Amino acid sequence: MGKQVKILVKRVGKAPEVITIENKIETMQGIVGGWLEEVRVNDRMVLMCNEEGRLKNLPPNVVVQGHLIVGDCFLCRVNEAGEMVDLHDVDVEGYSFALSSPWIRNRS
Repeated sequence: MGKQVKILVKRVGKAPEVITIENKIETMQGIVGGWLEEVRVNDRMVLMCNEEGRLKNLPPNVVVQGHLIVGDCFLCRVNEAGEMVDLHDVDVEGYSFALSSPWIRNRS
């Protein structure tokens, strides 16, 4: 079994949910339903979504940094090397609230 990481999943039409996943590309692609696209929220937070979501006409989910995110997505924390690491409790608190509304901004 690979390394486990805590992420915040935002499925279309549902409240954000904290889950722990294997830190594997296949697991991440399974969540978003395809190829991964990274949307930087700030220097430590990244939202991952389906790269072909618009081409596949996936339903709208949230707006992040002025970008409409379609389809299911998830928020994760990255370290200095760009590797996924566990979300902190404060991340979960703040971003759960932010992802519950249709708009999130930089929370540096």
